[in-house]
Amino acid sequence: MDIEFPQSSYVNPPHRVEGPMKEARESFYELAKSRIKMMTAEEFSKWVRDAVGESKLENGVALNMFWSKLKKEGSITVEKLIENCEIGINKDAFVIDDKSYLDIMPFIVEHELYEAWLNAKKGLMADAFEQEDLMKKHLLAERKEFLLAEQAGLAEKLFEFRMKIMPENEEEHRSALKYARNKRIEKKERPQIVYHSSHNPDIEEFTPQDERVRDSEEGPVIFATPSRALASAFLVEGHNDDWTQIGFYDNIPVVVICSDREEFIKKDKGGTLYSLPSETFDFDPTSGMRESEWTSRSNVKPTGKTSYPSALDAMIENGVNVFFVDQKTFSEINEAEDNGASILLKLVSENKLRGQDTKRLKEILAGGTEK
Repeated sequence: MDIEFPQSSYVNPPHRVEGPMKEARESFYELAKSRIKMMTAEEFSKWVRDAVGESKLENGVALNMFWSKLKKEGSITVEKLIENCEIGINKDAFVIDDKSYLDIMPFIVEHELYEAWLNAKKGLMADAFEQEDLMKKHLLAERKEFLLAEQAGLAEKLFEFRMKIMPENEEEHRSALKYARNKRIEKKERPQIVYHSSHNPDIEEFTPQDERVRDSEEGPVIFATPSRALASAFLVEGHNDDWTQIGFYDNIPVVVICSDREEFIKKDKGGTLYSLPSETFDFDPTSGMRESEWTSRSNVKPTGKTSYPSALDAMIENGVNVFFVDQKTFSEINEAEDNGASILLKLVSENKLRGQDTKRLKEILAGGTEK
């Protein structure tokens, strides 16, 4: 791709990448940050067209105009020079369908900075335009942006933004999001134990089952969760979305059951909660219940188990907040804009009936937040 670099992108004199790596990086970042150019969509489009001609890049959100050269003596690099550096940001692209994504702009900027730095370290010459080399740097930069967004609690919003502007790259975005989530989990330390519920009390080894396929590409897996409370909710026999709602309000597990309470108790047969080693388990931050739902493709032997004669008792004992409702209320909760928080706030939970009400849940419901 031929580039007609904007005059404003030229670095005079050229910037030298030199010294210890940390100092060289800091010096480069200082230069690059001073060359960030915020533009309207119209300005960004013209800026791109003037440089590379008509291209889908002109409808993008960011681009770095970068060029560096290496001076070599034989096979040894003796000097790295940055001759062009300018980062364009299309600020209008961060509002889509009246929703603002301005809070994730810093992560997009970091992507461009980091990608430029990767090129500065190696030198961006003609032979560096190989597609594989450029794509590798791009993917590393995308991982970096998602990692920073995950640390700020905005990774899901960044994923949403990326999908709106480049839905054709869904696999790439999902991979970067999963990388960021897994890094966070590694930093927090992987849970030693995950939990799986079953109505069979005598399982010696779990194996992935064909009937438990949620995604044809994923294939058969064993499901488990780091949350003992959440696992206990799946002891409810025959649970499905038609009459049970299982989720979290903030970090508090809540189960809404569309059933007559006395009838449910009469049919409740309980089940067994198995403890499983987590080594072969992983989670997909874009599927199912995300980090609350882990899967394994390998056979797993349980390390322990607890049997409960009642699923309802198991949920209460493990800190799940349970609500029995009629069909009308159940439908209203599912359709409510606040995820049913305002409705649940007015209801009496099974926990309260047993004198185990959770004040923290009331505070969260009042705020209307659900995870």
